[in-house]
Amino acid sequence: MGIEKLSSNNVQQVQPQKVPEFKKSQNGDDHPQIRDEQEQQVRISEEAQRLHKQEQASIDQKKVDEIKQAIANKTFRIDAEKIADKMHDEAVEMMKRRIQQAYNIKNGNKDVLGA
Repeated sequence: MGIEKLSSNNVQQVQPQKVPEFKKSQNGDDHPQIRDEQEQQVRISEEAQRLHKQEQASIDQKKVDEIKQAIANKTFRIDAEKIADKMHDEAVEMMKRRIQQAYNIKNGNKDVLGA
């Protein structure tokens, strides 16, 4: 298998595409909105912004750097039993939430746990 020589006969002309414009939102927040030809706007909800900040705050960068270094040094150890225990605990918690949710739906309380 070799590389074929490229000739101008094989090249197609590409038409430029419009790039969406960014503008400040009308409510004055610092999050830009995308404007297309139909003036549709996309805005990240305050809840999504809060969750993103919470996720960023929960990352332990020092721990991440230590793990990266251990992987690079080939000294990173995986504790399969610890991982299995954590997966089990998460599965049990998920099942508890699902059971509670089903119970709430059965009893007419659909607002609990996002039911």
